[in-house]
Amino acid sequence: MKLKKILVMTIIILFAASGCKKTTEIQPLQEEKKAEETAYDKIQKILSEMQTYTTSATVSYISNKGTNVYDTIQHVRMSGEYRIEVVAPENAKGNVTFSDGTTITQYNKNIEGRVSVNITENMERSELFLSNFLRNYNNSQQVSVSVANLNEGECTILEATIPKNHPYISTQKLWISNETLEPVRMTIYDGNGSERIIIDYSNFEYNTQLPDNLFKMEWCDYIVNQIKAPPNPTYPHGILIDRFKLDSL
Repeated sequence: MKLKKILVMTIIILFAASGCKKTTEIQPLQEEKKAEETAYDKIQKILSEMQTYTTSATVSYISNKGTNVYDTIQHVRMSGEYRIEVVAPENAKGNVTFSDGTTITQYNKNIEGRVSVNITENMERSELFLSNFLRNYNNSQQVSVSVANLNEGECTILEATIPKNHPYISTQKLWISNETLEPVRMTIYDGNGSERIIIDYSNFEYNTQLPDNLFKMEWCDYIVNQIKAPPNPTYPHGILIDRFKLDSL
C-alpha cells in the first residue's frame, strides 16, 4: 500500500513539474504576440483617423535604364486633394502639381507665365499618396500584414493590390514604424515583383491644417499674369509632374 502511494505521489510531482515547464516556455511567445497585436492595433487606429498629412518624401523611379530620384514635399487630404512639389534635383526643382479633387494643375515656380491646367491623372503620380494606398488596402481581396526591421527599427508592413492592371504598377507595401507609428517607406512593384517606385518618408505629420487655397487655382493666377506670388511662410512648398512616367523611361 505504501508503495502504491509513493508511485502515485511520484507521478503527480512529475506531471506538475512538466506543466510548469510548459507554461514557462509558452509565456514569452504569448507576450511577443500581444506586443505585435498592440502595435498593429495602434497603426490601424491612427490610419483610420488620418484626414490629412504633410511629409517630405524621396521618390525613386526604377526602370531598366536606371533610377531617377526626386526630393518632394507632399500635402494631402484623404478626400482626394493634394499638392506635391519637387525640391531636388536642380533641373526639376520648382515643379508643382496640385489638385482640388476635380482639376489637376501644374506649373514651375521658377518660370513665370507657364501653367498647365486640366492635366490627366496618371498612376505614376496618384499611387504616390497614402490616400490611394489605404483605398487599395481596404478594397483588396488579398492583403498581407507582417513585421520586419528597417534602419528606423521594427516596422509593420501592410501590403495591397493595385487595380487597373498597369504593366509596371501591380502591388504595394507600406512600412510603418512600430515605435513612432509613422510611415517610413512605401514600395510599388510590377507584376513580376520587381521594385518600380520607392517612397522614403521623413518629417511626417498626421492631420496637419491644410487651407483650401493650397489646392486651388488662386495660387496660379499670379503666375499666369506674371505677377509675383504672395509669400506664404506656412506652406512654402508644392509637387510632381506628368513627365515622370515609368512607361516612357
